[in-house]
Amino acid sequence: MEFLFLKSGECKLMEVNARMFSPLIKTYRQCWKNGDPVRALINVAKGKTVQPPIYNDVYGIHGLITAHKGGKMKDLLDLDDPDVGEVVRPWYTENDNVPLPYGHEGTTLATVDLKAPTYSGVLQRYHEVFKRVLK
Repeated sequence: MEFLFLKSGECKLMEVNARMFSPLIKTYRQCWKNGDPVRALINVAKGKTVQPPIYNDVYGIHGLITAHKGGKMKDLLDLDDPDVGEVVRPWYTENDNVPLPYGHEGTTLATVDLKAPTYSGVLQRYHEVFKRVLK
């Protein structure tokens, strides 16, 4: 969602973008104070004043863990590591048969939501989690 905040404090809804789907909302809320785009959209629709978001000094990422092979989920992804359990959300149960990839992108096995104080830090953490869970 895109908002325009005028000097008067008035907030105008500019665009509702389909890419702002629900998994991204968690990352957005971690990175911004007053950063609830759903509440902002509802308040704009009601004609209420919306507080502009304030950067929270943290970077976030909503990343994908993909594989270029199929098979049982438990043979593709290791979710027993307690350090990654809270940040990795699998798309399949451990006994599900994961389909072979369709195209060059691979098959998405899980999503990862992370935050860090720097951009490079959040990317480094993402790569670390990816390496730890992908078999």
